[in-house]
Amino acid sequence: MAWAGALVQTLWRSRPPFEGKRLVFNLATLTLSVGAAHGVRHLLPVPHTSLQFMSLSLAAGTAYFLVNTVA
Repeated sequence: MAWAGALVQTLWRSRPPFEGKRLVFNLATLTLSVGAAHGVRHLLPVPHTSLQFMSLSLAAGTAYFLVNTVA
């Protein structure tokens, strides 16, 4: 699902000419970011309350942001 969004964003009506290396970089960065968020999600226990769910979502979102920004 994430790759489909990246493909559409990269290929559909792109202003500069299409570059394969840009597509590969975007897909690799996206894969690492989603993997980090997924890993954080599965390191922590299953949430039972809405507060635990929000904390877990915040932790996964933070991991995604950090990997996506630093990579």
